[in-house]
Formats: sequence, C-alpha cells, structure tokens
Amino acid sequence: MIKGRYVVKMDDNVKEFNNVITTEGLAIIRNYLAGNTSNWAGSIAVGTLNSSAPSSSDSKLEFEIARVPVLIYSVEDNEIVLNATLSSEIEGRVYELGVYPAVSNAASLGFDDKVIATFSENWTDEFDVPLGSSNFSGTEEAVEGRSGYRNLIVGASGIEAYLESGIDVSGYSQLDSFTVLYNVTATGANRTVRVEFVDDQLPTAGTRYFDFVLNGSSTGYKTVTALIGNFTSTGNFNNNVSRIIITSAAASGCTVQLDAMKFDDADETNLDFALVSRAIIGTVGGNTSNDYIVKPSGVEMDIEYRLEIS
Repeated sequence: MIKGRYVVKMDDNVKEFNNVITTEGLAIIRNYLAGNTSNWAGSIAVGTLNSSAPSSSDSKLEFEIARVPVLIYSVEDNEIVLNATLSSEIEGRVYELGVYPAVSNAASLGFDDKVIATFSENWTDEFDVPLGSSNFSGTEEAVEGRSGYRNLIVGASGIEAYLESGIDVSGYSQLDSFTVLYNVTATGANRTVRVEFVDDQLPTAGTRYFDFVLNGSSTGYKTVTALIGNFTSTGNFNNNVSRIIITSAAASGCTVQLDAMKFDDADETNLDFALVSRAIIGTVGGNTSNDYIVKPSGVEMDIEYRLEIS
C-alpha cells in the first residue's frame, strides 16, 4: 500500500491534509525505484485555487504561485518524510499543495511556469503616480489577494496601470500560454482587459498584447488563459520586456479584482517531470477560513510530505 499526506507547520500551528497520488506520480515513483530517474520528489508547490477535487488524472496545480526545493529527506516508521520551507517573502493564501520531482523542468531551459505579477508590485499610472495614492483618482487597490497582499480593482471607470519590468520571454513558444487569475466581486457584463508587454528598444518600441475577456456572470475566483501564439505583436518586439501595461476601457459591467498573472509552460514534455501528488486544504470551491492557510510575509511556513509504504 502506498499513500501520502501533507503536514503544514507555521507559528506552532500544525495541520494535516490527505492527498491523491497521481497516475503520472506513481509511474515516476516506479521509475525512481527502478533507477531510471534521478528523483521523484524534489520540490513542494503551493497554489491558490480549489475548484476541483484532487484526482489521479491531475497533471498540475490549478494555479501555482510558488515552488520550493525539498531540503531534508528522512524515514520515520513506515513513512518517507520530505521537508521544504516557504520563505518569509512569500505572501498569499494557500488552497492547494503538490509534490513535483524537481523545482524546474530541465527540458524548459529556465522558461517554466512563472508568476510575473501579483499586483503587490509598484504599479503606477502613466505619470508614475502610485495607484491608490491621493494624487491618482483612478483605479484603487484591494487588500487580501490570494497571491501577494493586494489586488487591482477594475470597475466602471476602467484602468490604466504600468509596471516597469525586466523579464526575458524569449523561451516561451506559441504553444505555451498566459493565465490571469481574477476575482469577480460584482456580477455584470463581461469585462475586457488588455495585457500588453512593451519592449522599449529604439527607434520604435515593439509590443505584444492580448485582450482577455473576464467572465462576469458569477462572483468568485476564476482564470482566463490565452496561447502565446494568439497574442498580437507590433513593431520589432524582441522578447525583452521592459514594461507591462494593463488597460480596460471605462464601461458598465462586472467589477473584478486582478490577482495574479503567469506564464504556463506547456510544450516541453518530460515524462520525469509531472505532478506526483495533490491535496486541497478544505472543501472543493470553499472560501472560508477552513479552506485556506494564510501565509503572511515575514514568517516561514514548513511543509512536510509523508509517503507511507507498507
């Protein structure tokens, strides 16, 4: 028999969560025991969604926000025990947990799944006035985001927000995707939000953008995804992003909070790199204090994964 569970420790509080070991995870464990792969559990990941129950067919967390290496391996009774630590800098709400064979997929050459914004960064208007300040009357900021410590509100007045960046996106292909995590707080007509990457090279800046349609038919957290190949490019975009721009026209409709944005690496298949185990904190779709663990900044969170073989 083989089964696993997670033990989360923070501020002297200890909580346990049963898991489902995936079909791909069992194959990776078998290959590891046969000496055909170097590791079966090199990292532990956390995510912010719980719209589905853990299943043996799961291939990734619903919306991963952080992944950290396993630092200690030990054996206690019939259990193999893995220990990892979320650093004090990571902040948000943990709804799901997962184990992967490694922190990164070697086949992706450093262009793995990557969160590029949690809206806790220094977003400004076009005149470099911080959003939410007394000098800027446009978009406000909401606290208590699932990823990071605040969200960006997009309401009837629309939004125009800028973030100075410095990311290389050259390793993401047209078959990779980009995902926006958002929260609908007031229902209404769908809201269109443009995400635009700017490459400020001379003499003419190049851009790459996509207009995401956010579903306003019901409240709650959702994601919307687009293939990189469906983005529109202008000018001479050379994949060195110096600025990210978020825009949405003033219009009636739903009110949304933008929580996070990330690249999703999907085109580099590696049979030795897949989700091994997944657990959710509470009930499917739940959003009470029993359904997540608050991870504040300034505090480390220790996570154990215990695999019993008997």
